[in-house]
Amino acid sequence: MNNMPRKIKFSTILNILKKKPIPLLFGFLFTLIPLFLVIVLSIVFSSLGNDTPEIDYESINLQGKETTAEITDIETQYNVTINGVHPTIISYRYSENGKRTKK
Repeated sequence: MNNMPRKIKFSTILNILKKKPIPLLFGFLFTLIPLFLVIVLSIVFSSLGNDTPEIDYESINLQGKETTAEITDIETQYNVTINGVHPTIISYRYSENGKRTKK
């Protein structure tokens, strides 16, 4: 027996689809709606940006000053998890030109 599928022209497929317009419409809708949502959501999420501040380490190394600081408070943020670890906010103070500065 011949197991080869027989060749069908593209015009034959179009004629069959023209006879059944409702399944064709649903097929296009179920294809176009997710594509539209993916495009819209990718534009929205790419425009939101990242909340992490950009740090110029090279500028800090060139223009920064080393000083000794005293840690005044350590606060853990339990409502956020980054890589399975809760971030910690460290407050400190240091003296600059005889003036105490708190960060």
